[in-house]
Amino acid sequence: MGFDKANQVGGEPCSIPPPALARSHGTRQNDTQGLTTAANKLFMQLSLYIIYMENTMAIHFITSDAKHLLSRFDAHIVQDSQTGKITTWIKSNDGVYYTHKSSDWTKKAWFKPTIESDRLTFNIIKPKDKKVTPLVYAYYHGHIMETFLNHFDNLFSTAVTSSLAERDDNC
Repeated sequence: MGFDKANQVGGEPCSIPPPALARSHGTRQNDTQGLTTAANKLFMQLSLYIIYMENTMAIHFITSDAKHLLSRFDAHIVQDSQTGKITTWIKSNDGVYYTHKSSDWTKKAWFKPTIESDRLTFNIIKPKDKKVTPLVYAYYHGHIMETFLNHFDNLFSTAVTSSLAERDDNC
């Protein structure tokens, strides 16, 4: 899954190898048809690479108000009333990260939120001296998605996730 770095919380993101880029098939300088074809192939490969790098793992909640969505998540975690309370997620002592609360899953990974103009993104962060296994990775992403669909379905339009680590993930 690309979990190849042994970083601690807040360290460098995982590295993800880029897809292979096309090579030029033009063999002569004045072979403009060959160069044009090769340039088009390279352009397409680069375009796909950019899409790959922008969309390759984290969980993104597309919303017009990411700050509000995150504040609602926080409020539902700490609220006193059991009606609508989120009981499956807790925040770290420093208030920056989130982890699953159940005894089987707690502190096996952390989520770090990022607020952007059109989305709330959660990147997965590994605990100190451990790697995030594929099972933990899947569990955390599936459960944060379920939480947001269950509690905040009217505050975002789309949720996007994929199967591989993203450049801001630290797993």
